Amino acid sequence: MEKRRNWFIDIYISLGMLLCDLSIINDKTSTYLTYIFKTLQKHIDINDGKLTNLHYKYNLLKKSYGRVWKLLLKQIEEKSSSQQQEYDNKLLQLYQAMNMKYLIAYQERLIIAKYPQTYILF
Repeated sequence: MEKRRNWFIDIYISLGMLLCDLSIINDKTSTYLTYIFKTLQKHIDINDGKLTNLHYKYNLLKKSYGRVWKLLLKQIEEKSSSQQQEYDNKLLQLYQAMNMKYLIAYQERLIIAKYPQTYILF
């Protein structure tokens, strides 16, 4: 029974990800995406790690930038340094979508300081 439940959850997560990746989102697709999200809430904790990418794409689609920001900052704190760079770049893309010039400049400088391309030997 548990195995079927996990399959069900994985299928719904995959379906949600595919719907978020569609280039054209109309009302029917948006309604179906909301239905998928509510169905997943019934079967799995909404803060589960499996749903991280779906949360990210769903909230970007709905233009809930505050939720995306919160999710990315949480992921940066939890992940190892090798995975943090990916989330720092996603955070930069979020700032660009929100057109926040000060935060864009800050994030670009932070990425350069955190992940230097080359080291100069003395």
